[in-house]
Amino acid sequence: GENQEEAELLVNITSKAKKEELSFYTDQFIYAESHGNYIVFHLLVKDKPHEVIIRNSISNIEQQFTNIPWFMRVHRAYIVNLKKVKSKSGNTLGYRLKLADESDTIPVSRQNISKFDRLVEQYQ
Repeated sequence: GENQEEAELLVNITSKAKKEELSFYTDQFIYAESHGNYIVFHLLVKDKPHEVIIRNSISNIEQQFTNIPWFMRVHRAYIVNLKKVKSKSGNTLGYRLKLADESDTIPVSRQNISKFDRLVEQYQ
């Protein structure tokens, strides 16, 4: 069915240096966060949390994700998989998200709230 195809979608990320590559299936992706010149990918591989760091900018990663509408940049430093959102708290000034298999909360900045609310309903 449709879910199977989505689960099988393979994402290939290339780094700025082009030396590093990262491949994962969309359902393995939980979120990515920006740390200076690096991006930390939080993945779930064989049911275990797995972090991969590559040199890149979050804007570049966002561009590489354009064909995956349920991967949303919710904050200047974060891109999340909307299918992994377990709960949200907060108000119109900003949300905090709880994601599957992660203890950290992820911020959604104010200007992204309406888009987040619209999209998260489609993918939950």
